Amino acid sequence: MDVRDGCAGFIESRRIVNLRPNTLRVHQMWFDLWLNWRDGRGASLTSVDVSELRGFMAYLRDEYQAHKRNSRLEWADSGRLGAHSLRSAWRSLRALWTWLADEGELSDLQRGFFPKRIPCPKVEELPRPVYTQAMFDALLEASKADPPAMAARHVAMLTLLAQSGMRASEICGMRLARLAADHDAAQVRRKGGTWSWVTWGEEGTATLNRWLELRPETEHDYVFVSLHPHHAPMTYNALRLSVERLAERAGVELPAGASIHALRHWFAHQMLDAGVDGLHLQQMLAHTDIRTTMRYVREHPDHLREIQQNAIRRWKKPKG
Repeated sequence: MDVRDGCAGFIESRRIVNLRPNTLRVHQMWFDLWLNWRDGRGASLTSVDVSELRGFMAYLRDEYQAHKRNSRLEWADSGRLGAHSLRSAWRSLRALWTWLADEGELSDLQRGFFPKRIPCPKVEELPRPVYTQAMFDALLEASKADPPAMAARHVAMLTLLAQSGMRASEICGMRLARLAADHDAAQVRRKGGTWSWVTWGEEGTATLNRWLELRPETEHDYVFVSLHPHHAPMTYNALRLSVERLAERAGVELPAGASIHALRHWFAHQMLDAGVDGLHLQQMLAHTDIRTTMRYVREHPDHLREIQQNAIRRWKKPKG
């Protein structure tokens, strides 16, 4: 197999298992950069050695000049790619390498390239942005200026996101046929293509029912649809633009780069404040790796402090 066919085969295999389109586009972006960079090198996979892959990563770090209109990339102060983008490139190459190894297309030596001989770029994990109650309330208040159906949709989507911890893609993909009978839960398609149940509170159910009363009749089975004549399913971009418009009206500054996803972070912090442990929070957020969930715990030291103090108060003082 040659390198180009290997990249194409990986993308097709991920498409078959319903990997998110945006993730596929990110993989394809890095593969295209690698294929262009390696122009003139051997076409066969057997010609790819560790020095080539290290050289490509060094090129991305030290030389590559990207178009700043590409919203999928992040830049350091120097104008070069930032650490998160470098890690994204490394992850795409590692995913490709894992698939090629499973397909039996790599030699024993090549199998050990990732992560042993080409380690993942280090990234400083900064605290993730979260909403505040005041920000959330201001968005709900601003929605009152919209027509009734639009306001009901905005309030329902914002409330369900805040009370369930869903991703934006998950709430946009909600189906009427997968709602619980009492409208207090739903099966949603999670990241990676699996389906699982999410739940929310009474307020979430009330706002959802209000929207369903005003939802236009349409052939689409999606819960949230546009109010234009064709009533297409809501998309992430449509939701993001709606929230940004509400924020502008309310005079609220949304978290940069996470205008929607910060609601998921807020949900996680709210659950930790309520005493939910990391394993339960992992299930609520549908994280496949507990290490992802533990970032929220590290970012919320007050939660750990309260647990520690409660444990200390329960200790029995030694006699004498």
